[in-house]
Amino acid sequence: MLQRLQTLFLCGILFLTTALFFVEIWEQTNLNPGPEAPLKTTETGTLSLNSLTIIKAGEGQTQLNHSTFLLQVIAGVSILLTIVIIFLYKNRLLQIRMVNLLNLLLAGLLTALIFEIQFAEKQLSGTIINKSYEIGTFLPAISIILGFFANKYIRKDEKLVRSMDRIR
Repeated sequence: MLQRLQTLFLCGILFLTTALFFVEIWEQTNLNPGPEAPLKTTETGTLSLNSLTIIKAGEGQTQLNHSTFLLQVIAGVSILLTIVIIFLYKNRLLQIRMVNLLNLLLAGLLTALIFEIQFAEKQLSGTIINKSYEIGTFLPAISIILGFFANKYIRKDEKLVRSMDRIR
């Protein structure tokens, strides 16, 4: 049934995973002292689901763009899988297995995000001025928690249906 509580949790996962495409995940600014004392350059790294961008500003501005295609694929598959799970309400046992698969996929997305952040940090040098983990870093973790809650309520519905079958 589409009006059940687990559907709200699944819609939350759908919303949060879709929001990953529109928010930043990580940002860091470093300060590099130049060869002469007054000359300093800054490096700024920004990671979103669409790209990793590192800008080295100073005398000459250089820019590094790194593809995050794997992150996009995992997030896209998670979105499609969530939509499929929402409409599997008639087959609760399959829905439980699919939610477990979705949680594994979201854990993989979170792991890939962590590795991508570490890669980006290695590309920057100098003294860290500002480092911030944006909201996009935490969205997969929140989605995993919502997945566990959805699974709990799907199991609860399955137990209720089985108890009604015993009464008949």
